[in-house]
Amino acid sequence: MASTNGKFYRGSSPRPEREDILEIVYRYSSCRVNDDFDQEKEMQVLDIIQKSFSNPELFDWVHRVDELIEWQLERGKVPEEKVIQEILAIQKLVIDLNLHPCEPLKFSEFSEIVKSFCRHIFDIKQYFSESDYIIFNPQKFLRNLIAKSESLTVYAIGWLPGQSTDIHHHGYDLDAILVLEGRLTHWLWESAVDPAAATPVPQYFTAGDIITIDRHQCHKIANTISSNLKTIHIRLRDATVDNFQDEGVGFRDDRWFRDDHWNRPLSEESDKKDSKGGCLVMLKDMSEYRMNTLSRT
Repeated sequence: MASTNGKFYRGSSPRPEREDILEIVYRYSSCRVNDDFDQEKEMQVLDIIQKSFSNPELFDWVHRVDELIEWQLERGKVPEEKVIQEILAIQKLVIDLNLHPCEPLKFSEFSEIVKSFCRHIFDIKQYFSESDYIIFNPQKFLRNLIAKSESLTVYAIGWLPGQSTDIHHHGYDLDAILVLEGRLTHWLWESAVDPAAATPVPQYFTAGDIITIDRHQCHKIANTISSNLKTIHIRLRDATVDNFQDEGVGFRDDRWFRDDHWNRPLSEESDKKDSKGGCLVMLKDMSEYRMNTLSRT
């Protein structure tokens, strides 16, 4: 399918024939933090550790899980399996997208990477749906930040019945939407909207569906039914573009749950970058902020 036509995937994407790296470390983290740590779980942990000795990539991810568990314990938290899996999934997305590519990421490549990420996020969709990420506001829909780096922004939106965007595009950014719950109505134009052009036929997406939108491609989102809609959005800025004047419509506006995202440092230790290309400290910092917020409510 041509990139100017956008892409969508119905339902959660098919699982690969081989278990991927995140599924293995998800099992490892689940066994590590589970209250009923029995002999079977101990054997699974030992088996994964043994395999990691001959697999450098797996060794790195097992180490990440151990660091995250230690990080939560140091802060007096009971290690949470879903928090760990959330951070791992976002770290993997950051690494896969390569935040500073020498060439702009192709739309087809972005779509495939996002599809894998969304499958992992959808696996823990109940956690996202029930967490404080999803904000509903009767006046207007609000974005709530999940993670941010120099090029990548991941955020959630809660849509009440009747809420919608205007027709807009995202400039040089690539964009993807995962439907967590409800039904999303979507209009997608070939390129810049001609006021005289006919409105495209709407498409409808439900839980597990993924929509990707190319650079400068106009679209519109709406919740046209009587129940709530929950979505997660992944937006990648082209790191090779220095001109922000063509940033697209409706991103740095008043539709954020917290209005200080753009002035807030990535973290108190933002100089400590993840060697794989992401900002590990920033992801931990965002999750710690969220957990601290929950503990005060």
